[in-house]
Amino acid sequence: MGLLVVLFLLGSGPDPELVQAKQHFATARTAYDAGRFEQALAEFQAAYAKKPIPAFLFNVGQCERQLGHYDRAIFFFERYLESSPNLDDDGRGVVTELIVEARAKRDAERDRQADVSKAVALESLKIREARDAASRSAAAVAARPLPPPVAPDEPPWGVVGVGLGAVAVAAAAAVGVAVWASAQPSLGVVDGRTGARP
Repeated sequence: MGLLVVLFLLGSGPDPELVQAKQHFATARTAYDAGRFEQALAEFQAAYAKKPIPAFLFNVGQCERQLGHYDRAIFFFERYLESSPNLDDDGRGVVTELIVEARAKRDAERDRQADVSKAVALESLKIREARDAASRSAAAVAARPLPPPVAPDEPPWGVVGVGLGAVAVAAAAAVGVAVWASAQPSLGVVDGRTGARP
């Protein structure tokens, strides 16, 4: 069901509040039809403030329902029924159905929020338990005595010996080459600039 169209009765003289209520109603209806329910709500409330016509209460309830404000929608639908003693059975039945629907949606939303809250609480509990377990583990590690310092091993004499042996062989080779070169009379030093032997 959409909005209730309010039939304004024109009195004998101009009523400035009635004129303003009509303007608010026209703006509200345009906003409602465009899906701008916040604006429509404000305009219907302003219209009701100028002229407290019960149909405005129904329209406010429709805006609240469209916005998902189910408790407020129920409030305004019930106020509309209380303020409209001459409403026919069909009209009362439609508004009653809207109240039942709004209650069902409100309860479903509350159940969904409760499920989300439970899930968040469960995840928080898991995180807290994991953090506590990590803290206990760290405390257990910190409480263990440290092992005694390890004395350095003796130097690896085998490696040192091989290294010293390699140095000795290299030195002997160098001495041997030097002795052999000095024993060869034909070998000499060549002057790098002239190519002559000294």
